[in-house]
Amino acid sequence: MRRCVILSALALVLTVGSAAHAQRRGPFGWGADPTNLVFVPIDTTVSNAPIAQPQNRSTGFSLLSFMPRFLLPSAKPVIGQSTFPTPAQMPGADYLKGFQYRGARPVGN
Repeated sequence: MRRCVILSALALVLTVGSAAHAQRRGPFGWGADPTNLVFVPIDTTVSNAPIAQPQNRSTGFSLLSFMPRFLLPSAKPVIGQSTFPTPAQMPGADYLKGFQYRGARPVGN
């Protein structure tokens, strides 16, 4: 029991004490190489430029604007329209002939 606790504590110390993954190269060559760091100065003269400007809203803020509006049923009928063509506007039987479509042949026994 004592050996298990001592070995667990030793493994924990070695794990915590080792270098972080970002500070070393991986086993397959991926990752950052800390020996090849290049320090480039940053131009801070334009850092005071505004990133975004506040936008004026014409209406006041209200939490009720996030809630959906529930409409109660009324006696007023709702008349809708279909965007599908009427049967008179549908193409005839010769429509597919322009695409050289032929029906499948029946499978014989």
